[in-house]
Amino acid sequence: MRTKVILLFLLINHICFGQKETSQKIDSSNYYKFLEDRGSTDWLRESDAVPIIIDEVIKAGYSYAFINIGELIDNGSEGKFVITVSYDREKKFGFIYESGHGIPIRESDRRAFYRYSNKNINQVTKSLDGKVEYSTITKYPLNTFFLYESCYWYQFNSDGDLFPVSKKVAEFILRQDIRYCLKRVK
Repeated sequence: MRTKVILLFLLINHICFGQKETSQKIDSSNYYKFLEDRGSTDWLRESDAVPIIIDEVIKAGYSYAFINIGELIDNGSEGKFVITVSYDREKKFGFIYESGHGIPIRESDRRAFYRYSNKNINQVTKSLDGKVEYSTITKYPLNTFFLYESCYWYQFNSDGDLFPVSKKVAEFILRQDIRYCLKRVK
């Protein structure tokens, strides 16, 4: 009987702490290796990302009072574009969270994160009467960082199965990327 209780305790311990051990190993450098061919996949949307960006900016020591959401920038001849979250004080910087993702999930999408300074962004302007206008912006203010929705995927299913890359892990990876960008603020 005592042996069965000890085995049961070890099994429960493994189940309870097994996911935590896996999630500690997963980071922005290796999470594509944990993609599984089962369950459903979703991505962090802009509404998920904005509070995380703001939280990381504040944790980095920047004042909440100077954080802007959805700042419209006039880039002269190229037109106007929106910076998702910006900071406008002694140091100026901003994040553009580019919505959109594709299937299949490709690690090459992740590599685009590191080429942020040469990226062209296609933004959509919608009028109240339903007209849509597309524009391509190639020039950005200094310290503009791009975060791509396609990089922040996670997996789940309705059965409650545990997947290595959960929404919490995707949020952790986004936080790592934001910290990486904030270290580069000049």
